[in-house]
Amino acid sequence: MSVGLYRYSGDINDKNTELIFSENISSEVFYQRYWVKAICESKVKLFKDGCDFDVGDLNIIMSELNALGAWASENLSGIDLKYMSERIENLKSVLPQACKCKGGKFYIFKYNRKILFGWRLQFDLMGQYFNSFGNFRPL
Repeated sequence: MSVGLYRYSGDINDKNTELIFSENISSEVFYQRYWVKAICESKVKLFKDGCDFDVGDLNIIMSELNALGAWASENLSGIDLKYMSERIENLKSVLPQACKCKGGKFYIFKYNRKILFGWRLQFDLMGQYFNSFGNFRPL
């Protein structure tokens, strides 16, 4: 599982809404090990798992990403610092472009790829496709 940033064409709870933007933030293990600590110590309010934000919050989000980057520089080293820094820089580069598109709120949450991308597909426990359906149903 991973933690990602998503934006839909409308209300996330509407079965007809479409995913229009997605960007990986981190693997769940790395997120739990480092991002959660960075978020707490940097006093980040919006850019964290389980939160949503609007286009109007972009300046706050960019500021929070800068704070997370500063935390990473002070507290991480080696491959961990490289990974987190690259993810933050990527998010800072794609978010302004994503805000220009029409759509609803941005959401940050953990996802299981089979469930997130299986809105119209159904997979067995081995990950093999076997059915299509119109409504979202996690297995």
